Amino acid sequence: MKKFLLSILGVMIILFVYFFKDIKRGVKQLYLSRKYGMNKNDGTCPKCAFLFTDGISIQAKAYQNEGINPQDTDEALTQLYKKGKLVKVNANDALHLAYMPHSKPYVLPKCKSFIDMLTQEYEDSCKKNKMALIPIVFSSGTRSVEGVKRLQKRNANSIKESAHLRGKTFDINYTQFGKKNKQQVEVFVKILNKYNKENRCFVKFEQNGCLHITVN
Repeated sequence: MKKFLLSILGVMIILFVYFFKDIKRGVKQLYLSRKYGMNKNDGTCPKCAFLFTDGISIQAKAYQNEGINPQDTDEALTQLYKKGKLVKVNANDALHLAYMPHSKPYVLPKCKSFIDMLTQEYEDSCKKNKMALIPIVFSSGTRSVEGVKRLQKRNANSIKESAHLRGKTFDINYTQFGKKNKQQVEVFVKILNKYNKENRCFVKFEQNGCLHITVN
């Protein structure tokens, strides 16, 4: 009986450790939301609807000759990460990872370098302009085929041939800056628009609160 109880306890500890990161991420998201007034934005992203109009066919150009093959399961994506084909996007002072039940924070190295460059320039700009550093929220990374199917059940924007299957696409939730932090939004949008004009990335404004970004 004692061995059985110890086994149950061991399983509970393993499950707690496994889910701890998601719990911790959720708590941090709540803290940031309270501190910066996130999730209270009315959907306004200055000029985004006019600046970022790269649709599906345009973004597809980025992964015609580069990108992973769509993976059937989330576990298959994890295996690509373990093999070094994909790398992990890590949170820092300028970048927060939202809870992502339908995708993994894994991308191709080229995409990770772009994200690092984007967040670093955003952080530097905030410091230069003496503004509070409101973290950019990374809300979606690479998806598996099963992840896309799950998302399609609740999100009309999700399509079967999603760019998120290829390892070069991610979403930034622009509403997460919060309604009171318009300066930060403007700084971020200015940087992203510059990269878009330089053909380093394709960007699509989405009414659901996200900027859909594919690295070129």
